[in-house]
Amino acid sequence: MENHSNYYQASEEILKKYNYKYLANWEECKNSFKNIIPEPFYSHFIRPLYAFYDDNKNVVLYVENEKLQNHIEIRYADIINHIIYDFYKDILSINKIIFFNNKRPQNEQVFKHSSPEYKEKKEVWDLDLFYPSKENFQELNYLIHLEKYFRPIYIYGPSGSGKTSLAKTWKKIHKNIVYYTIPEFISQFVLSLKKRNSINWLETIRSTSIFILDDFQFLKPTALKCMEEIRNLIDYFHEKNKILIFLSDRDFQYLKLEHDISSRLMMFHKIHLHYPDYQTKIKIIDHYCKKYHIHLSNKTIEHLAHRLNGDVRYIQSALEKLAFYQVDPSTLSINELDFILEPFYDKSNLIDIDSIIDVVCEHYKIEKEDILSKKKNKRISHVRHIIAYLSVKMANHTLSYVAKYLKRNDHTGILYAVKKMEDLIEKDLFLKNELETIKEKIYLYGKNV
Repeated sequence: MENHSNYYQASEEILKKYNYKYLANWEECKNSFKNIIPEPFYSHFIRPLYAFYDDNKNVVLYVENEKLQNHIEIRYADIINHIIYDFYKDILSINKIIFFNNKRPQNEQVFKHSSPEYKEKKEVWDLDLFYPSKENFQELNYLIHLEKYFRPIYIYGPSGSGKTSLAKTWKKIHKNIVYYTIPEFISQFVLSLKKRNSINWLETIRSTSIFILDDFQFLKPTALKCMEEIRNLIDYFHEKNKILIFLSDRDFQYLKLEHDISSRLMMFHKIHLHYPDYQTKIKIIDHYCKKYHIHLSNKTIEHLAHRLNGDVRYIQSALEKLAFYQVDPSTLSINELDFILEPFYDKSNLIDIDSIIDVVCEHYKIEKEDILSKKKNKRISHVRHIIAYLSVKMANHTLSYVAKYLKRNDHTGILYAVKKMEDLIEKDLFLKNELETIKEKIYLYGKNV
């Protein structure tokens, strides 16, 4: 910050001109970004920010110039928004967060969503279509109401996490919306070329308020003309602040795409769609029990919520099987239910540590021998902590068993690793998403072994 004397002088002028106050504990708050935004990006984009607080309970972030501001908005807006609200939730009542530079009019709102706005939005979820997990609920409940948004949206998650069902929910509450899967889009595009009306067909898409493109992972790098049109659609929808949504089964970093597409995807608002959590599974099971006229006790529903696979298709199929079973499900014991529904149960307890080690070592490009050795450099220790955490949380192994397998002295080191990872996941959004990707690889690895 000492290298930004002109920047500091400008912030002082703003302070006096608009009767702002410096935001209390801002330097401490900025430290929270260090765990999420790596160097040199933190020093270049976050550390120079000055933060003010006005009489209208707005947090005003001053940035040096418009070009720098645009980059920060595209890459870090959601992270900044999340951390500021989380850090000050017990200290200040924040109305909204705004950016300010010498060219931007005062009080123009940049962050399009904030805590108060989230709470005002009416819930639209239909359990017959889609119901988001706790991790996704707030964010999706905000976005699904919008008619305009300043960034395209990329939503990805494993099979059965509800991507297509989420698209159906979007279509249910918005009239001016177009939905295609990638195969449908390519087919219609080729057909429009043959009929020589591709311009009219693409104009129909551009005239819509919301465009959803599903199964984005099926886009092939050889479909050059189709890629070109998708690139043009990205630019158009972004420029017009119209809502463009891509749905995929994986992060775009793991897709084979042309550079001009992948570089554009970097500006997308990215959401990792999680399987429903325990409480959400209870709601879904209870819903299908009522739909299929199945009478189960609360204790039985809770048991099924623990045991059933997170894939919503599995949950629905399990309840459908009970609905058509020759015996009234309410008369069945827990053991009998387990025997009938075993194919739909979560098999994560069958995951062994070898699978976890193989996948994690491959992901981080580290030798398995290094993990099982006594080496303690920072990178190997971090990967070893991830393996310990996943072995306990995913495979349900005991601390002592994991310690013995990883050749540690006792279980205390594993307990330390698990707690440390839990703390990091709370603070580090990138690590949290990375671990979800690793978990999906482990499940896939287990199926292929």
